[in-house]
Amino acid sequence: MGLAAGDIEIDLPRPLKSFVFVVDVTMSMNVEDKNIGTESVSRLEFTKKTLSDAMPGLTCGTYVGLGVFAGYQTTILYDPIEVCEHFSDILKSIENLNTGIIWAGDSEVSKGLFNALNLVSNIKRKSHVVFFTDGHEAPPISAKYRPRFDKKNGVESGIIIGVGGENLVGIPRISRSGERLGMWGEDDVFQLDQFSLGRKGSDSAETLVDEPGFEIDPFLVENLQATPGKEHMSSLRGKYLKLLADEHGLHYEKLDSTESLLRSLDGYRFASWRKFETNVSNFFALCAMFCLLMVFVKSFRKKV
Repeated sequence: MGLAAGDIEIDLPRPLKSFVFVVDVTMSMNVEDKNIGTESVSRLEFTKKTLSDAMPGLTCGTYVGLGVFAGYQTTILYDPIEVCEHFSDILKSIENLNTGIIWAGDSEVSKGLFNALNLVSNIKRKSHVVFFTDGHEAPPISAKYRPRFDKKNGVESGIIIGVGGENLVGIPRISRSGERLGMWGEDDVFQLDQFSLGRKGSDSAETLVDEPGFEIDPFLVENLQATPGKEHMSSLRGKYLKLLADEHGLHYEKLDSTESLLRSLDGYRFASWRKFETNVSNFFALCAMFCLLMVFVKSFRKKV
């Protein structure tokens, strides 16, 4: 009992997890097709709320990093830090995410995902990417000129989390100060891939499918989920995200609730054995209780 009261901590090997949560902060994430209670909220607000509510469900010893995606790049805001020790800081950083921080108006999801995987592979602590996005490519890409990424990233596994509804909804036009300026119109965005006559790569590891006599797979066209003439509207591109997940050896899940997110984080083999400072007072308390129980059992047997 004395040892139990001593609050003893020792380094013990435990299966621990490390994630880098990358959140899409492009304009389509402002679409209000999700609900928190009875209130309609944007995809980004729903992601932030769900992610924040999931933090208490992560065990101490889990490491969490945060990044954002816009344009064709991902930026890692900070490398993974221990969730219990830095709990308040993690919540504040999630709360401060908004579309006003974007550095480019495009939303080239496939490039942003590839960029995120490469960045996380260079983090010293072995970590897994959890990429939150609606999958809306802007400008849209064609099956013929779709980027191909041949470089093998060092991330063994991760999850793409799809955010959004199934129906096309208008995209709000919001200024950097957060002021709402109506909706994006048909003439405000590219309705087709503007690089169809020779799309240039923005990554040294990227090549383009532009071979003579190249036949376009109808199945691929369907999975790209492009909507020519309606690209100023947005819906969750689940088939496209599943395609990207399969190509990169990742998992795909749809974001429905905090519980579903925690199940996704816990449902795959993301843990690796590492030493972590563990409080063993409970172990000594159990031993003390067992010893006391044995005393009572022995006393009971003597009376019988």
